[in-house]
Amino acid sequence: MDFDNPCTTKYIDSIADLLGEWGVDFIKFDSVTPGSGVSDLSMDAREEVAAWSQALERNDIWFELSWAVDIEYADYWKQHADGWRIDWDVECYCGDEALTTWENVARLFPRLADWWRHAGPAGWNDLDSLNVGNGRMDGLTKDERRTAATLWATAAAPFYLGNDLTDLDEYGLELVTNEEVIAVNQAGVPARPVSTATKHQVWYALNPDGTYTVALYNLGRADADITVNWSDIGLDGSAKVRDLWAGKNLGSADGGFTAESVPIHGVRLLKVTPEKQSVITVNDDALRVAYDGEWVRNSGYEVAATSQPFTVAVTDTPGGGTPAPPATGLQVTLNDDDPRIAYSGSWGDSNNRGLGDHADDVHYAEANGAAFEYTFQGTGIQYVTEKHESQGDVEIYLDGQLVDTVSTYLAPADGRISQQVVYDVSDLPSGSHTLRVVKKSGSFMLLDKLVVTLDSLLSSTSGAFNKAAPADIAVDVLRDPSQFTSISVAGETLVRDTDYTVSGSTVTLSSGYLATLAVGDATLEFGFVGDHLGDVHAVTADGDSVSLTFRGTAVSWIAPKGPDQGTVDVFIDGKKVETVDTNHGSRVSNEVLFSISGLKDKEHTIEIVKASGDVLRTDVFQYTVKKAG
Repeated sequence: MDFDNPCTTKYIDSIADLLGEWGVDFIKFDSVTPGSGVSDLSMDAREEVAAWSQALERNDIWFELSWAVDIEYADYWKQHADGWRIDWDVECYCGDEALTTWENVARLFPRLADWWRHAGPAGWNDLDSLNVGNGRMDGLTKDERRTAATLWATAAAPFYLGNDLTDLDEYGLELVTNEEVIAVNQAGVPARPVSTATKHQVWYALNPDGTYTVALYNLGRADADITVNWSDIGLDGSAKVRDLWAGKNLGSADGGFTAESVPIHGVRLLKVTPEKQSVITVNDDALRVAYDGEWVRNSGYEVAATSQPFTVAVTDTPGGGTPAPPATGLQVTLNDDDPRIAYSGSWGDSNNRGLGDHADDVHYAEANGAAFEYTFQGTGIQYVTEKHESQGDVEIYLDGQLVDTVSTYLAPADGRISQQVVYDVSDLPSGSHTLRVVKKSGSFMLLDKLVVTLDSLLSSTSGAFNKAAPADIAVDVLRDPSQFTSISVAGETLVRDTDYTVSGSTVTLSSGYLATLAVGDATLEFGFVGDHLGDVHAVTADGDSVSLTFRGTAVSWIAPKGPDQGTVDVFIDGKKVETVDTNHGSRVSNEVLFSISGLKDKEHTIEIVKASGDVLRTDVFQYTVKKAG
């Protein structure tokens, strides 16, 4: 539509006003772009969205966007709409056979892993219709119907039933009228996953009253025990556990809880209530954290936990001296099955293809809009895949911006070529970056591996050790020594002060440990701490603030220090109690910058106000509950 013509807006206003006169209270705007299979801005409906938003809001009409809007513009959708579809239709269009399939429900898990943080009071993620009301038509087993209802509830997604409301079966009625499950939905706190790199997934939400909602999903092909560790959801202590679907209290659990024999495609939905003296960690992106001012999430201010390989050439040559260290660089390869790669949409994996893939496997997606994402600390990255006639274009996003559209298509006469670098970027500013790759066309999109150029975190990338002439190996860490955390080999963690020692910035690998390594090249991973969950919020204007309201007897503020930071003023219940200096010669994470105890057991508010410096970063609040909630 031509918005340079004033009649365009008047036309939209007239339609919205007429709908308001008719008493319409819900409008869905379909095929919204960017999204709906078109994200290259060749079709862009954002002006229409803004115009309809203004006209419908005046008439108190709920405005819903469909059918799969682009997450890169999430802030725009939140500004103008009340809700937005995050994926394709959940219906299977199976005629009279069924309304949906398990596959259509299961594909929403990775989508929500991307979208959960964008839902809240400004608007809600829409998962499409909830088809669980009649087992004869839903196309789902009983366990799958309960899992779907749980997913909608924990996502704080609208419960739009797709069934004939005059023909619900008894089980369907139980699913959509359970008051405790409806309360989870209406609490409006979207759950987040601990990890999506497993078929046994734990999703959780920290509620305004200090309790947790925890869902244990079995996405696998066999019954399974599923465990939630309290530490993974930000809880240190014991807690009371209640099964919300069963309506039963399950007692107290210390450290975590295991749901036994969760059925195939089934779920257990829990309410977890922290008990006396438990400590609750509230991350910076939790809805309970309130921001005043122009805050941004990450935007280069964050530091992710990372590791850097250090290669040791091990020999056993009598009289041969110490060999030269192997030539290595700062590049690290991640196979497509690396759990740090986040997949969204419906993906499969193919092993033992015998086609020349790295590690003989790939991940693949068929639906346009499917994507993968990886956040790294470094200066460059390569996307490596195969080229084939079955493949098409993919969109490349770097740090949230569309930077390229590349083709993975190969003419039929050219056959198939494996391990092709189809996107390569280098000389990025040293720091945290995110690569996101989205399928745009073709029958398939594949990921074989990523090759990342790391920040230099060590003074050397390799060393050498001769068992016949043993000697320690020393290497300096180039990040603040407090940020160095561990060394591991093939997943086994070395013992500090036994296998290695640390003095200032120098790490010394003991000859006693090195002698246990097999002859050949051994790769040691040096680990470095990052911000909690890899994210922070940041602000540049003095006077802007972040706050948390809680009920407890103690509270701490944990955040980074850095050379670009200054002082902050700390207020408890509106009274200034301390000025804290957050400046430091180097960027460091997880610093306890303020702590207070001995508070009365009542509701309190802690507020952090930027007073000086170029930027203020905030990471987490921790508070202690005196008694069970």
